[in-house]
Parts: sequence; structure tokens; C-alpha cells
Amino acid sequence: MVKLLLIVGMCLQYFAFFFAVPELFGKERLVQFNNWIIKAVKMAPGILIAIFTTAVGISFSFWAPYLYKSGERWMYILYFSCVILTMLMAILIAVFNKKIVKYSTEKAVNPILNRLLVDKNYSMRALKYAAVLYSLGLMVLIVATILS
Repeated sequence: MVKLLLIVGMCLQYFAFFFAVPELFGKERLVQFNNWIIKAVKMAPGILIAIFTTAVGISFSFWAPYLYKSGERWMYILYFSCVILTMLMAILIAVFNKKIVKYSTEKAVNPILNRLLVDKNYSMRALKYAAVLYSLGLMVLIVATILS
């Protein structure tokens, strides 16, 4: 229970930082941050493909000796279905890469950061949310410390 409270408190304080970002960094840094996020969003599908296919390949390389020794049909079916699903996912992400990037930048990244840059009340509300989240996180951490 105490560990869970510690994790919740730290997460609340971690999320509080992101609400305070506009006031901490300023408008110039926020514009630069926007450009970095857009570059990261453009690279994300390719990185996801690489990570996922690498993870599947490594996990199956450990399974290969057991698969070879067992000779069970369901193991082969599982192996080849995962390989085919991985290839299908890679193809789908590659085909829809531009649409994914365009949708995520137009619907999520740009509106939020533009609103933070233009609307001063929005950034002040975000700062208030940051203060509330940080205070809640601190209270949860204090309770966890008392309980431990």
C-alpha cells in the first residue's frame, strides 16, 4: 500500500511539471519545443516499427531452440502468426505514416501549443493545475511516509 501511494504521489508531481512548462520555459522555448515534438512525432512510427520488430525477433530467437526441440504444431503456428502480424503492422504503419503524423500534429500537438502561446489565461490555468497536482502529490507522499 505504501509503495502504491509513493508511486501515485510521484506521478502526480511528475504530471504537475508538464502543466507548469509554459511558465517555466517561456514562449521562445515553447516554440522550439513545438518543433522538437513535431520532429519526434514524424519519427515515432518508424521507431515503433523498429522496436516492435526487434522485440519480436529477440523473443523468438530465444524460443527457437525450444521450438526446434518440441516439434509441436501450435508452437509453429504461434511463431509464424506473430511474424506475420509483425510484418503486417510494419506495412500498415509504413503505409499510413503520413496520415498518422498529420493527424497527430494537427489534432493534438499544434492546437495545444498554439493555445499555450496565444492565450495567457490558458497558461495560467495550466499553472494552477500544476500547483494543485504538485500539492496533491506532496500530500500523498507525506501520508505514505507516515504509514511506512
